Amino acid sequence: MHSPFPIAAAAATALALIALPAAPAEKTIPTGNIVLTLEGALGGGGDSPAELELEVPARDGAWPETLWGKAFWYNRGQHEGRIVEQGHSDGVHRLTIELEIGRDYWKAGGEARYELELRMDEEGRGFTGSYRGRFTQIDTPRPVAPRRGPPPGAQPPRRDLPPALLERFGRPEAQRGQDADDQQAEAQAEDDRATGEVLGRFDVAGNVRGRVDPPWPGVVADHRPVEPGEHPRLLFRRHDLAVMKQRAEATPEGRAIMQRFMQVVDEPGPVDSDKFLSWPGVSYGFAWQMTGDRTYLEKARRLMRDLFLHRGASGGQDIHHAPRLMGLALTYDLCHDGWDEDFRRAIAQEIRQRVLECATGTFQGNTMGGFNPNWWSNKNGIRAACAGIGALAIMHERDADGDLLLPEAEQIAQRSAREVRGFLRYALGGSGWCMEGEFYKGMTIRRGLLPFVLVYRTAMGKDIVDVPMLGDFVLAGHLLESTPGPRWEDDARFNRPLSRMGVDGERMDDILWTLAMVTVPRDMLPGVRWVHERSVGIHGSGTFGIGLGFYAPFVMATFPFDVEPEHPDKSLRWMAPDPWKGHYVFRPTFRDERDILLTTNFNSETFFGAHYNRAGPTSHLRLHGLGRAWLDGVQIMDVDGRGVRSQWHGPRVTVWDDPEPRIHVMSMDALPLYLSPLDERTRRLIGPGSDRLVRIPSRPQPLLHPGFDARRAMAVDASGRSGAPFLVAIMDRVAFEDEPQPTSWRLPFARGTGSVRGDGRRYSVGPRDGPGLSGILLHEGGRIASDATVKDATLVWTVFILHEGEAPEIEVEGVGADATVRIGDRRIRLRDDAFIVD
Repeated sequence: MHSPFPIAAAAATALALIALPAAPAEKTIPTGNIVLTLEGALGGGGDSPAELELEVPARDGAWPETLWGKAFWYNRGQHEGRIVEQGHSDGVHRLTIELEIGRDYWKAGGEARYELELRMDEEGRGFTGSYRGRFTQIDTPRPVAPRRGPPPGAQPPRRDLPPALLERFGRPEAQRGQDADDQQAEAQAEDDRATGEVLGRFDVAGNVRGRVDPPWPGVVADHRPVEPGEHPRLLFRRHDLAVMKQRAEATPEGRAIMQRFMQVVDEPGPVDSDKFLSWPGVSYGFAWQMTGDRTYLEKARRLMRDLFLHRGASGGQDIHHAPRLMGLALTYDLCHDGWDEDFRRAIAQEIRQRVLECATGTFQGNTMGGFNPNWWSNKNGIRAACAGIGALAIMHERDADGDLLLPEAEQIAQRSAREVRGFLRYALGGSGWCMEGEFYKGMTIRRGLLPFVLVYRTAMGKDIVDVPMLGDFVLAGHLLESTPGPRWEDDARFNRPLSRMGVDGERMDDILWTLAMVTVPRDMLPGVRWVHERSVGIHGSGTFGIGLGFYAPFVMATFPFDVEPEHPDKSLRWMAPDPWKGHYVFRPTFRDERDILLTTNFNSETFFGAHYNRAGPTSHLRLHGLGRAWLDGVQIMDVDGRGVRSQWHGPRVTVWDDPEPRIHVMSMDALPLYLSPLDERTRRLIGPGSDRLVRIPSRPQPLLHPGFDARRAMAVDASGRSGAPFLVAIMDRVAFEDEPQPTSWRLPFARGTGSVRGDGRRYSVGPRDGPGLSGILLHEGGRIASDATVKDATLVWTVFILHEGEAPEIEVEGVGADATVRIGDRRIRLRDDAFIVD
């Protein structure tokens, strides 16, 4: 039995044998994941050296034995290593690190050794220093899953079938003699992988910068390690079953969940393709565990036999292959203690094969269709998550010879955890908004991403989302961002608060209610449960979102039975911030159609290799409140009449803070926003290739200055101290060194708000005797062309409020950037292109 991960497996074995004593330290190493960035550590020859980012999980005041890293501007491999020497003197930490640089589909990996000298800052929040070392680039073949023979028990196909069908349905008996040759070829490939061709040896040196992130992953309290042969182990543990049965019988929610489950236990789900055909097995397995009825056990057995043991496997698409593996692995786990040993072993072998296929992204020696290793891609999130689920299903299992079936099971699961965290961080971001759009968000979390979060927590005792702003708003963010309406009332008219968009034949709200509860932080659960009860729960539709029996075990395992519901105003956070992706949601109340809701979408991060064009327009601003829409459109300073395309970068948040409760301020670098509309000017200044640099400004290659600066600032005040329930301040500045361009600035008022009234600088919209939006304009250069519109200015800023009846008085002292605006007890001013609210 040959592993497609020989180098990684050997490294894991070596790491397990090394135990380094903690070196004495004058200053305790801070607990957390220390992220060290080594400038120019990878590459060489014809490549520009790329940054290497190391993640060092420090605990108990000491450096760890093992670490891992990534280098997005080198390749998409995961780089794993260890600290082989360490010391401390005169305030300097000295580390010697050895790394295996993982390869990806396109680019070779290799080996590296670095010597680091680090100094920790006084606050213990960061490091600075230097490194020197050597990177050896080695062209080892990409890991490939073993080729498949005919499925066990399959009938030999007719030999006169066309070659394409022979390949699909399995080889005839006459060709099976090639298995020995295939095994010999795999053994030779393993030898080749262990050596590989050295492409270059590069001596490198440079600066190191470091920060201290929260510890990751979180540790589940009182977790019991999975024992060999223990099943179920993935969605819940064997020792959890008694509690689940008790809740199913003794609590109204548990009874309602099981009642709904038994209504749909035989529901097959979408049958338009093969990707979901294995999911009913999970339903049958859960029914067997909860009822003891062996009828369900036999249904699951027949389904798994017909799908996986009597049919050739299709692996053309990763996002189809992976969900089938998930259904197979979860069914195996739930039915394990009811199946005979021979059948279990056959299914476990099939799981192993599919894990290796999904982990490598290969099938029958070829790359799976749609293979994409970028962390922000839906394809990567689905494939990696399902590989991890399968690996944990057969962890510790042995084959007929007594050998471990998948020795690298834990390593694959750990890599999957990093990939899933990458999707949560890069694709969804802090607010739960998806850069690929809502459809791809639903597809990814449904086809394995959020199931893996639960499985990893249950089987490994590690919590992927136990870090602030990592998954907090996958579900709760939808509650914040849902359009205000009667849905927040505590009566029979309560409607579903989430999107009804169809994803894989199901509603997005059902997908979220069944799978995303695992991501909700403890402090927000009371409000989430309050909404749940009145939407899909016992006081709502009663479905609990369970459209398929597949979801029932997830609901039983994650429903907050021990949490008392309370109105969302008391427990849901008033905002969902995402400074990296630039998507912010502000919602100070959760009551009715008069709720105030402000969303901003800067598109601060959009990456190649993803459907980022589905994310919506850059710098979109939407404001709803007091029963009507006020703003809805792109908010930018138009330069030279050029618009901004949706896929271009918007402003990048550089500073964000909550100076007081219910106040949020942020400052942004808006240069990426204006480089794109001025691409001709930019290209002349920067030179060829500027378009790529514009789209990915985070690339470590520096940009030449394009001849202008752009800044943006924003502040939101929902404290009420202005005398109005909501206050917003926005500033845009675009300053040219020469050849000033014509500019225009306006607020994107929504349709139906009515005409803008005012004296030019002061403006208001809305009925005179009802709720209104009122504000004031300040600018430098240019002129006010009409109410709430400014022409040819280099700086424009505005403060506006939503109010009932007559607006509080707005007072202004000074002009332009030096002005101070007073509204009620609030004073708003600019300092260094940032708002001060006091």
